[in-house]
Formats: sequence, structure tokens, C-alpha cells
Amino acid sequence: SFQSQVDVDRVEGFKKAIAEYPQIKIDTIVETILPKDATVPPITPDVVLKDYPNITGIFSVTGASVGEVAQVLKDQEKCGQVKVFGFGASQLAIDLMRSNCVTMFVTEKPYALATQAVDAMMGLVTGNATFPATTDLGVVTVTPELLDIFLNSNN
Repeated sequence: SFQSQVDVDRVEGFKKAIAEYPQIKIDTIVETILPKDATVPPITPDVVLKDYPNITGIFSVTGASVGEVAQVLKDQEKCGQVKVFGFGASQLAIDLMRSNCVTMFVTEKPYALATQAVDAMMGLVTGNATFPATTDLGVVTVTPELLDIFLNSNN
């Protein structure tokens, strides 16, 4: 099982969206982070690339695994041959996007998240807390062409 409900939801959302594109085939879905009591080692990106030598793209639900996959591609000198997409703006993913090893990632707006958290804390401290049932701060899609704009903004 995946580590968080967010991961489960991202995988389910991916599968649902991909179903609308019959020309795209999902070869496998793997977890790279297993529970501490797991009895089998996690499947690593290098194993996936070995098992699926004709793979053209990898989608990852976490920023850490986007970077891990891209690092393996860089080590194997396959950057650009396999497209890497996913969630999260880890430093490794950002660095490897500059090396053409990450094609695109979607990330939360960290500035907006922090601002919302501080506003909520201040509301609690002052006794003026009101919270909507849902707060959608949106996401940002980052490609190599948009990377510097993302990094230099208050996203």
C-alpha cells in the first residue's frame, strides 16, 4: 500500500486521466517507498528501466521519486530518451530538470501554503479563526522553460 492517501489519490487520478488516452499504455505501477515492516525490497527506478527497456515515460506521485528516477536516467545517460513527469518540486528534481532529465512536474504553491498556515495560526491566537470547508490554493505546472519563473516567484 502507498504511504499516504494523497499518493493513492494521485495514482487513481492518473489512471482515470490516462484512460482517456488509449494510445498510452501503463506497463506497471510500483511503489518505491514501502512500509517499515515490508518483507520485500522496494522496486527501484533502475529495475523498472531494466524490466521495461522500451519505456517512453515515467510518472511519479512524489517529488522525491521524480528526482530518484531522473537521477537513474542521468546515471544511465538516458535523459531526454525517457520523459519524467510527476508531483513535487524537490531540489533534486529541480536540479535534474536543468539537465533535461525531468520533463515536467506539478507542485503546490509553497508561498501560498505558508501564508495560509500563518493566517490560520494568527486567527487561532487572536480568537478570530474562521476556516472554509475547503481551501484550494491551486498548483503550478513547471517545465524547463518555466523553471526560473517558478523559482523566482512567490508561487
